Amino acid sequence: MKDAKQSTKRLLARLQKLEKEQDKLKGELQKTKKRYRELYEGSRDGYAFVEMSGRIVEYNSTFKRMLGYTARELKKLTYEDITSKKWHAHEKKILEEQVFTRGYSDVYEKEYRRKDGKVFPIEIRTYLAKEGDLPLGMWAFVRDISERKKSEKVKKESEEKYRNVVENTREAIVVAQDGVLKFVNPSTVKIIGYTAEELTSIPFTDFIHPEDKSLVYETYKKRLRGEKVPEVYDFRIITKTGEVKWLQNSAVLITWENRPASLNFLTDVTESKNAEEELRQKEHQLLQSQKMEAIGRLAGGVAHDFNNLLTAIIGYTDILLINSKLDEELKKYVQQIKSVLHHSSSSF
Repeated sequence: MKDAKQSTKRLLARLQKLEKEQDKLKGELQKTKKRYRELYEGSRDGYAFVEMSGRIVEYNSTFKRMLGYTARELKKLTYEDITSKKWHAHEKKILEEQVFTRGYSDVYEKEYRRKDGKVFPIEIRTYLAKEGDLPLGMWAFVRDISERKKSEKVKKESEEKYRNVVENTREAIVVAQDGVLKFVNPSTVKIIGYTAEELTSIPFTDFIHPEDKSLVYETYKKRLRGEKVPEVYDFRIITKTGEVKWLQNSAVLITWENRPASLNFLTDVTESKNAEEELRQKEHQLLQSQKMEAIGRLAGGVAHDFNNLLTAIIGYTDILLINSKLDEELKKYVQQIKSVLHHSSSSF
């Protein structure tokens, strides 16, 4: 009898312990459910569960808010009802080839239609829910990507604008890195004469004039090291056809594919350089002409003064020749002097 009472006490104690453990588990389960519900409802992404027929049966507040329907309205709809028709065939193919074969889909994009008729882009991934081998429905994890699409559109439009500028400018625009050109625009091809493939596969010094190679390469290396270099300078290139052209380079240091590079804006200044050279030659010719003219005027003045002196001397020889006291021998010498003076006078 005593043993029976003790057994009963032990059993009651065990039951009470089990009840406490069960209450503790219930409390933990409630906390877990609460955390799950907070996570489920507080997520910025939408969650929805649909039956295999496609009818929406469960969802979080984000999913409901992004579509604008009431709870009663949503439960009358299928996922196809809220999806733009142009995406139906595409999504059907994804479900058949991915979800129903391997149990989940890759992330894919499509468009939802709100209650007010507004269409907006979403990113979605779908998982197949099963009980054993029996499919019960599908979970969809949905993200509204409207803002991302707007940003992508703005970025694309901006890139298109810059592309139009780069491709249509008359300047050659190149990116130099590792001693070769990583990027060239159409004007570069036009100015230098090599194809884009050729320009980006050979050292850029290959088409620089031999006398300017050191200037260009050393300036390029100093710029990459962050040293102070001229912002603008001129150098010569040799085109594919052998023509020598002058280019004016304006360059800045940039990051290209996570490494330092130089962005160069090259202007063909061959015509202005040739014009400058032609002007220098003409200035030189004019200076030489002016020098010769001055020398001519100086020589003319000297000749005039010299002729005046010669005329005076010739006059004196005439006087000597008229002088009767002069013997014939001396007259002969005076006559020779006069002849020489006349000859010198005629030379000027």
